[in-house]
Amino acid sequence: MINEGVSKQRYNVFVAAFSFGMLSVSAGLMAILFSYKKVIDIRTEHTRLQASVSELKTELDSLNKQKAVLVDFAKEDARIAAPVKPATNEQPVEMPPAERKAPAVKPPVEEKMVKAPINKVSSRDVVVAYYHRSADNAYLVATLQSLGYRFEGREVNGITGNEKTNCIWYGAGVPAQDVKKVATALIHSGTAIKGIKRFAPSYRDPSYKRNIIEVGREESYEKRRTQPLSASDVQNARL
Repeated sequence: MINEGVSKQRYNVFVAAFSFGMLSVSAGLMAILFSYKKVIDIRTEHTRLQASVSELKTELDSLNKQKAVLVDFAKEDARIAAPVKPATNEQPVEMPPAERKAPAVKPPVEEKMVKAPINKVSSRDVVVAYYHRSADNAYLVATLQSLGYRFEGREVNGITGNEKTNCIWYGAGVPAQDVKKVATALIHSGTAIKGIKRFAPSYRDPSYKRNIIEVGREESYEKRRTQPLSASDVQNARL
C-alpha cells in the first residue's frame, strides 16, 4: 500500500511537471509569434511611410514646377502690359494731341512651359461668339452673321449689358485675316473697337478657345480712355 501511494504521488508530480512544461513551451511560442507579428507590422508600417514620403516629394516637386510656371507668366504679362500702337498712315480726326492715346492691340503672349498649337484652323472652323449687350447698335448681330462664320449668341447680365462692346479676343489657331475681317466689319457697322487681344495660353489645356473669336467688352479701355481703332489700324496691326 505504501509503494502504491508513492507511485501515485510520483505520477502526479510527473503529470504536473509535464503540464507545467507544456504550458511554458506554449507561452514561449505565443510570445515568439506575438513578437514576430509585431515585427511584420512594423515593417509594413515602415514601407507605408516610405511610400507616403515618396508621394509627398512628388507632389512638392509638381507644386514647385507649377509655381515656377506661374511666376514666368506673371513676369511675361508685366513685360507686355503696355499696349502697342500699330503703324498707321491715318491722321487723328478732330482730336487734341494731348488726349490721343495708343490703340491697344496686344501682341501675342510668348508661352514658356506650354506651347499653344501653332497650326492655324481653317476659316470654316472659326466660331464667332458675341455677348449680347442692349447698348450695342442694331446692326452688330446682323453684321457678324453675314460674315460666313459659325455664329454663337451669348447672354450677359443686365448690368454689364448696358455697356457697349469695345473689344475682340481670338484663339491661338484663328488666322489673322479672319480676326481682321471681323474687326473691320464691326468698325464699318458703327461699333467702336478699342482693342484686339489674344486669349492667354492655358497651362492645363493648350487648345483652350483655339478656334474662337469673341466679341465683348474690356473695362480697362474705358478707364484709360483708349481711342477706337480705325480700319487702317486693324489692317496694319501685327496679330
